[in-house]
Amino acid sequence: MKKSIRHGFQFTSLVLGTALLTACAHQPAPQSASNPPFSVVETSITSLHTALLSGQTTCQQVITSYLDRIAAYDKDNHGKYASNPKLTSIITLNQQALAQAAALDAQQARTGRLTGPLHCVAVLPKDNIDTFDMPTTAGALSLSRSQPPDDAFVLRKVRAAGGIIIAKANLAEFAQTYTGESTLGGQPLNPYDLSKGPGGSSSGTAVGVATSFATVGIGSDTGGSVRVPSATTALIGLRPSLRLVSQDGVMPLAPMQDTAGPMCRNVPDCARMLSVMVGYDAQATSGHRSGPDRQAPLVTSAAQYQEMTGAASDYTRFLADASGLKGMRIGVVKGLYGKDPLVNQAIDAALEQMRSAGATVEEVTVQNLPEILAYPSASFYEFKHALNEYLGSWPSDKDQHVRSYADIMASGTAMKNFKDYDKDYSDEKQRREYFVNVDARNVFVRSRVDRAIDNLDGNGKPLGKSYDLLIYPGMKSLPLPIGQQPDAMHNIRLGSFTGYPSMSIPAAMVKPAANAPALPVAFEMLARQFDEATLIRAGSAWEAVSKVRVAPPTTPAL
Repeated sequence: MKKSIRHGFQFTSLVLGTALLTACAHQPAPQSASNPPFSVVETSITSLHTALLSGQTTCQQVITSYLDRIAAYDKDNHGKYASNPKLTSIITLNQQALAQAAALDAQQARTGRLTGPLHCVAVLPKDNIDTFDMPTTAGALSLSRSQPPDDAFVLRKVRAAGGIIIAKANLAEFAQTYTGESTLGGQPLNPYDLSKGPGGSSSGTAVGVATSFATVGIGSDTGGSVRVPSATTALIGLRPSLRLVSQDGVMPLAPMQDTAGPMCRNVPDCARMLSVMVGYDAQATSGHRSGPDRQAPLVTSAAQYQEMTGAASDYTRFLADASGLKGMRIGVVKGLYGKDPLVNQAIDAALEQMRSAGATVEEVTVQNLPEILAYPSASFYEFKHALNEYLGSWPSDKDQHVRSYADIMASGTAMKNFKDYDKDYSDEKQRREYFVNVDARNVFVRSRVDRAIDNLDGNGKPLGKSYDLLIYPGMKSLPLPIGQQPDAMHNIRLGSFTGYPSMSIPAAMVKPAANAPALPVAFEMLARQFDEATLIRAGSAWEAVSKVRVAPPTTPAL
């Protein structure tokens, strides 16, 4: 069936999804005063699984609830819900989601057990992550017919663990901006204040997870694309260490910086997601390299991958309660504070709470910080070549997808910033710029971040005990009006340029004016390479101390 595209939305997906709701409706389980109806709003994976095992709900009911919320709040529902904010976070619904839920219910009924760690977990991936059963468009009109032949590595693992890909999420087109809009999907809105943007580039995933259109999400992060929209929507956004998660099947922006990462409403869910997403990918295009630089050869065995990364089979074992902050040493990078007093005061108040919970919090200097922040992203140099390689990785005889950057330019449908990435490795000047940038940058930035976290001066002399992690504002301002670039570009570069794990986490909810809605403020935590465990411990302990997150006011329970 030919898709009808109007206002950037594939209406056939919504119609077919609604038809499935009717065709696959499941009789609700008997309820009692001690067994109230299960709500998907703000639910965690643990709560979902408890409800399924107790018979309080079924997977079909859970997936129906998510689809109902999408129908009510994401697009024009022709007046069925008067308070519909039309958030524009979804590009394509999974037309088989309810059938997959029914299969999981049947399997649970046969075995009495859940299928895997993500049984019936509704996962919302960004629409630059390949799915065999739905197009992968990057939000671009020029790629509306682009149908990869198989799943990305991370989504194969999600499905094998029992997860259901409920939909594909809108994004900043080709993951190239922080404003979050695309020619195919339109402009997503921030559910905490509909006049504000959600940031980018994983904008639709952030909005969809924040509003309980799904249990969890997966974004991609080259220069903050997981962390920025998570910061604006009070989510946990985890950028894993480079080389920990395979990039096979994730449309590239800058392979030297790209990684997929989980986006969740709480740290335990992100820990569970990371446990599923990691692992050795034997395909030649896996992106697992033996070193952090572009020249490093690919990892050739699961044993080599494990030796390199120390990947945990279960990251939930690092979760902590409020006592987890006791004894932690945290270095605060004051040089990354901005000029917004509301943000700075909220971050400082959160740090005082950490001190009260037993953490040592000290100011730390990252040497040569202005020079670090002045380096450009590798995306301007790598995108054109990497996109051509990606688009040529499967035949176009069936889906007739465009095959090159030049084809997209010629289509006349790309957003105006697309032309900024027209860099050509055959041009000697651009080759020199690229190699000087990435080779010099990597050594320069990592060495100075290492000194900061190890608490050393410029000569390598200890200034005191080393730190467990660094912390700084995730964004220097509150969420900004639609169309304005979030003030985050510099702060996210420590994680992007080192390849070290970094996590955005809510610090506070702040009202910019007496009658204004409360908006999220976030800080970012950065740890040593492959030390996701410390981020999970610190993040979960902070979550237990602070309890910052609240559901958006624009999308209440139906």
